[in-house]
Amino acid sequence: MNGFMTSKVLPMRLAWRQRLWLLRNLFDHPLGQVIYRRLQIYSSFHRSPVYFAKKRDQIIHLIDLAIDSGCSVSGSRVVEIGTGWVPLMPFILWLMGAREIHSVDLYRHLLPVSANRIIRWLVNDRDSIEMIRQRADEKHFGNRLAKALQQTEPASLFDNPPMHYHAPADACSLELADRSVDLVLSNVTLEHIPAPTIAELFEEMIRILKPSGRTVHLVDPSDHSSHHDPNISPVHFLRYDDATWEHLSGTGIAYHNRLRVPDYKKLIQASSFRIERFDSTTNPKSLEDLKSFRPAEPRWREYSDDDLAKQYLTFVAAADDRIQS
Repeated sequence: MNGFMTSKVLPMRLAWRQRLWLLRNLFDHPLGQVIYRRLQIYSSFHRSPVYFAKKRDQIIHLIDLAIDSGCSVSGSRVVEIGTGWVPLMPFILWLMGAREIHSVDLYRHLLPVSANRIIRWLVNDRDSIEMIRQRADEKHFGNRLAKALQQTEPASLFDNPPMHYHAPADACSLELADRSVDLVLSNVTLEHIPAPTIAELFEEMIRILKPSGRTVHLVDPSDHSSHHDPNISPVHFLRYDDATWEHLSGTGIAYHNRLRVPDYKKLIQASSFRIERFDSTTNPKSLEDLKSFRPAEPRWREYSDDDLAKQYLTFVAAADDRIQS
């Protein structure tokens, strides 16, 4: 996937320029991965349960979308694109009764010390367990929850059947058979992948999905520095042309493709997928900020302010029977 990696950990509050400088230099520095892992461990012990609950809610929403589309989790073979360092999705799918889970990441971000804390939070949090129980296959739920609670190091379950952790691995070239997967999911991952690679990824999903399969994604097209710096809006990075932005952010940990919501629709439509659901919200702060500047790249000026200000896109797409048969 062209050497791009995702960023899901930065424990301190930094102004956006400082944050980008730090993340860019972490990727370029010979000891960058060592420093990044130490930040990950620090962050896993200092992030509040509110953060983990937000991630849980996003995952539950994706699973609900899959269920609503007719794709049952119980007994399914599922692929997650972009494990990151918060392995909630594979464990939630496992507790719900998935037959097999493959979680794929370009880099091996996951560390047992941080994963253990996150999984312990999940299996001991009453709200989380009730949410999962309501959607789970009762045949598996009780036994799997008991097994997780008994583990002194629950992260040890993560890379053992039926869960499989593939990292480093290229999600565009998976060692999975044609038409063998029921569901492909990702949570705030696609925005960290260049558009041409997303197109390749969609074709790989088409290859591995059964004709009845679904792919479900949550995408955050916003400037991620706005989550850390309240002085900028989610469309702040549209002020910079491509060359300037690459200089600021690099192509590593801080990489963001800056695709807008209509761009994702075009990528899906250009693939062999059939869109079943495509939803997004408009950020008022972004709309207000767009009044104060002209987007730097001409391609963005073709879109309305409402399109540019969209965030938290969710979509469901089907592997079209007519194309695969």
